[in-house]
Formats: sequence, C-alpha cells, structure tokens
Amino acid sequence: MSATEQMAQMLNELMGVKRNADIGDTDEPDFDEPDVCKNFLVAFCPNEMFRNTKADLGFCPKIHDPALRLKYRESSRFEKLGYEEEFLNKIRRLDDEVRRKIEKNERRLAMTQPVIKDASKEGGEGETDAQRRQKELISEQQSNLSAKINDCMEKAEALGALGKVDEAKEQVRQADKFKQERAALDRLLAQSANPTSHIEDLANQLSKPMEVCQVCGCFMLVNDVQQRIDDHYAGKQHMAYARIRATIEEMDRKREEKRKGKIEREDKERKDRERKERDDRERRNERDRERERDRERERDRDKDRDRRRDDRDRGYVCHQFLAPLI
Repeated sequence: MSATEQMAQMLNELMGVKRNADIGDTDEPDFDEPDVCKNFLVAFCPNEMFRNTKADLGFCPKIHDPALRLKYRESSRFEKLGYEEEFLNKIRRLDDEVRRKIEKNERRLAMTQPVIKDASKEGGEGETDAQRRQKELISEQQSNLSAKINDCMEKAEALGALGKVDEAKEQVRQADKFKQERAALDRLLAQSANPTSHIEDLANQLSKPMEVCQVCGCFMLVNDVQQRIDDHYAGKQHMAYARIRATIEEMDRKREEKRKGKIEREDKERKDRERKERDDRERRNERDRERERDRERERDRDKDRDRRRDDRDRGYVCHQFLAPLI
C-alpha cells in the first residue's frame, strides 16, 4: 500500500468518507453500496487487521465507517443480504491457510529437531560470539526502527484528526523510509542464514528445541524468556489470527444455535399442526355423532307420532263399531 493510499484510508477513518464534500452536502453512502467494505459491516476487515505484518493482505480501498456498520445492524435487512456468509468464508480460508502453515512447520521441526539433538551431543562448533553479537545488533536496530515507524504512524493519525493533512503525510513518508531501512536489515539477516529459515538455523546453532505456535504458525523457542513469549502473544499478527479463530467459533456456535432453534420451531409447529388437525378431526367426529343422535331422536319422535296416530285410529274404529250396540 502506498503512502497516499494509507493516508487516504486513515483520513477516511478519522474524518469520514465525505471529508472533501461541500458544506451542506449530506448525501451519505448507504451500507449496501459497492464501495462499502461488507467485512467491516459484519465484524472487521482482515486487510486492516494484518496491515504492516508479514501476513499483510494488501490495502482495502473500500469504506470502513462505524456509522454504516451501526446502520446496517439496526436495519431490517440485517443478516439477510449474505454478508455474514461471505465474511465467514473469507476468514475461514485464512484460518485454513494458517493451519496448513502450522502443519508444514511442525513437519519441518520433526526433521530438524533430531539434527539439533545430534549436534548438541557431538559438540558442534555452534555460533561464534561475533556472529551472535552481529545478530543481536541487527535485531536491536530492527526494534528501534519498528518503534520509530509506530511513532510516526501515531503522529500521523493525531495530525490527521486535527486536519493537518500535509504534516500527517510527511509522517507517513517518514514511516515508509524507516520501513525500507528495516527491510534492508531483514535482507541482511536473511543473507547470513542457511537455506532453512533463520530462526531454525539459529536454533540449530544454539542447540535449542523449537515449537510451533498453534495460533499463527510462527516458530518459538521452547522455555523462552517470558518477555519474548508475551511479546509474541501480543503481536499484531498473532492477535489477528486469534481473533479470526475466535470469530469463526462464535459464528459457528450462533449458526448451530439458529439451526437447532429452527428445528425446534419446526418441530413445535408440526406438533401444533398435528394437534390442531387431531382436534379438528375430533370435533368433526363429535359433530357427526351429534347429528346421528339428532337423527336417532328424530326417528324416535316419528315412531312415537306414528304409534299415537295408530292408537287414535284404532280407538276411533272401535268407537264406530261399538256405538250402535250401546
């Protein structure tokens, strides 16, 4: 990412994407526009998390606006546009890549660690004091340059917040200069290393066992001093991979809860539907039985009427027959 792009992104974050708009212009972008970073709307932008690390993904030119994120999360379309699925797929790919890196580095250690043990038993020459001092000096210079880079970027951010764009750009240019110097030191250190990685070579020479960080895949010295361990765990790249893994686990957990909730709702709806159908069927059967009872009562009434009519008819005939005899 160039200094201009980095400065533009920083100013967008500090002053908003409409920092160059005319006074009175309130035409704000909506969260569904193409130039808005959908990853940022969901949770975070991986490109931003890995910025200025060895795993740098490059500059993200899209808008990262917390106001748009809030607007998206409060909208009726939240979690209905597929942004979450795309974001999860992206960070899952990054997690898969670092897991492959972890496996690869563990295989490399499995081959190199026996060599380390053999070398320690045989009493190899190891690293000379001069070589060790040179590497320590280079590492110290690298640390100083990293501190200067961070200081310049912090100053640039503060100046950008105050609207001092030119001064902020100058700080960014100075940071780029320090980055070039640090890269030169990296190359110098790499040139003195063996074909295997520098940290493996250093471990071989010092006969110290190594292990692989199970989060970011970096090599670490076993039983290293606590300060270096803490620095590693607090490093930007390590924390980025840790956040990715935690986010995947959290999103998978929520998706599983939603899946189970959907199954439970569907099961409840099915049971309610079956109960309603059963109740309706019982009501229909009861109505049928009631109609049958009504018909039975009507038949009984008809029989009673017929019987009374027959009785009356028989009484009338008898009266007509016996009347002349009386």
